Amino acid sequence: MVDLWATRKSHRIYRSVIIWALTLLSTHAFQASGSKYDSAIGTVNVLQKKIESIFSETDALPVSISRKGIQVWTKWEGNNMLTISEAKFVPYHPSEVRSFLENFSESFPRVNPMCESVVHLKQQGEIRTGVKSRLKFPFPLSDRLMIHWQYNLFDKDQDEHMIVFSEEGNDALVKEFHTQEEKEKLVLGRTFLSAFWVRPVYEGNKDNVVGSCIRYIFSGDTGGSIPKKIQNTLGPRTAFDSIRGLIDYLQNKKK
Repeated sequence: MVDLWATRKSHRIYRSVIIWALTLLSTHAFQASGSKYDSAIGTVNVLQKKIESIFSETDALPVSISRKGIQVWTKWEGNNMLTISEAKFVPYHPSEVRSFLENFSESFPRVNPMCESVVHLKQQGEIRTGVKSRLKFPFPLSDRLMIHWQYNLFDKDQDEHMIVFSEEGNDALVKEFHTQEEKEKLVLGRTFLSAFWVRPVYEGNKDNVVGSCIRYIFSGDTGGSIPKKIQNTLGPRTAFDSIRGLIDYLQNKKK
């Protein structure tokens, strides 16, 4: 009887240890998940404020392109170019532009001739998605690869949408998804900040949305050695094409 009692007691202790260990692991996993969520929220809040600040300064920047209702500005930040573009009025409701943003991985390569593909890598909660983008560069330059986080901010305000890309905190993504073949064939670039920002245009009051204001921004390092003369040509043209291509996409959907 003593041996049986001791065995039962041992089993109870063993079960208690297992339950305690599982609880501890679950708690740590929840805390880690919460920490990633808080980190993502903090990052995207900082990025949003930076985007808003940049667009508040466009009046002081030189205009590189102004045609078809689209303006493009450029600014050099050290050795890196910041490109900004805006169409102040497009006769499409923000909800129509949102459909483009929601299917960005499929729609963007169709509208931007430099973008060959956009591939989703992994989802991290509802806040952000790991993304890999391949960019086509003119000969003799090698194609580029970007690995970054994508943040979808739909209805950040009434009929206002934003999609943001940034390399902030992407070390694990690069380590997991940058293949050896890509390392040998492509140049890995960096995305400091890129975004599409869609805002409603009203006539009279906020109940009468007559169109959208579409904004685009890119700040990054495409990697390798690219002459400044080429950057001064490619940067503004890409910023223009990004919005012009989106508008063409919306027009074609109407046909």
